[in-house]
Amino acid sequence: MKKHSTATKRPGLLPWKIEMEKRPAGSVGGVLWARLVAVAGLVIFLVLFLLVAGKGKSLGSILEALFIRPFFTLRGLNNTLLKVCPLLIASIGVSLAFRVKLWNIGGEGQIMMGAFGAAWMALLFPNLPAILLVPLMFIAAFIMGAIWAGIAGGLRAQWNVNETIITLMLNYIATEWVRALVYGPWRDPAAGGFPQPKPIPQDAWLKRLIPGVEINGVLILALILLAVYGIFIMRSRWGYKIRVIGDAPGAARYAGISVKKNILLAMLLSGGIVGLAGAGEVTATHMIQVNISGGFGFTAVLVAWLSNLNPLGILGMTVLLSGMQAGVMSAQIYGLPAALGQAIQGVLLFMVLALDYLTHYRFRIVRRAGKEG
Repeated sequence: MKKHSTATKRPGLLPWKIEMEKRPAGSVGGVLWARLVAVAGLVIFLVLFLLVAGKGKSLGSILEALFIRPFFTLRGLNNTLLKVCPLLIASIGVSLAFRVKLWNIGGEGQIMMGAFGAAWMALLFPNLPAILLVPLMFIAAFIMGAIWAGIAGGLRAQWNVNETIITLMLNYIATEWVRALVYGPWRDPAAGGFPQPKPIPQDAWLKRLIPGVEINGVLILALILLAVYGIFIMRSRWGYKIRVIGDAPGAARYAGISVKKNILLAMLLSGGIVGLAGAGEVTATHMIQVNISGGFGFTAVLVAWLSNLNPLGILGMTVLLSGMQAGVMSAQIYGLPAALGQAIQGVLLFMVLALDYLTHYRFRIVRRAGKEG
């Protein structure tokens, strides 16, 4: 069994040392223990933070704002669902890349480029009827997102360039590109000097599914994509291929599977799906904005990790994290900082990484050689 010691080569002062030992495959106890540690760590963080930041305020009211209102009040549920739509779409796209062990950290940029493609079509063809314009916007968003992720996919497939770094850097390029448009040629002359982009035509606005609730057809699209992801990845031949490539690329090559082609295809599909979230945001806000990605691209990475790429897990974690973000907005009336949401996500990510490591390794305390007796 593989071991590696944290001890140095020089003789230790103590009669024992700590070693990390690889767990046997399928160690259920290790998985459960690691998950308990992660959950306990998050609970401890929240309690300590609220005790400090919420000093002088009702702890019960703060907890109600954070965890009850986002799911059990009409206004809170509305705010939660507004975040569910783009986050769910982005999480599906990111999870697809993760299936192939491609670390697509460029969701922010792909959402921005998807929004750019959608807004471009809306402004370029303002007189098209809605039945043609809306699909054209989503097709353009898919293409732009696919191109943006395909850059990293092509470099990885052809020259084995690290896709994590490339997708991360592309986020900043996409942001500056959208900023240049918003403050430049797409600036609304009717905004009275305020740097506001031109609104898209009303035919491109998606109608609400439920009166009084800010939810449109993008939610239906997101649920369809989730179902397709589950069936396609788990049941299709191509889904089997990319799982093999992700788990054992050497075995995939031996079996005659084109690793390069499937890496590029997976990144194209991943970026295209994430780009659809940008189109959804444009149809919801009626314009493209510099901050239109809203952090959903980074949060999608967390959803993918927490859900273990499982379709139902993706849905559950999307709803949970969206509710947390909505709850933080609600709790700001008690003086809690807006950055609390990012702090919670950061702690969650840290705990997930610890969980992943402790699932595969465990600590052992052993006696040093020559220290017996």
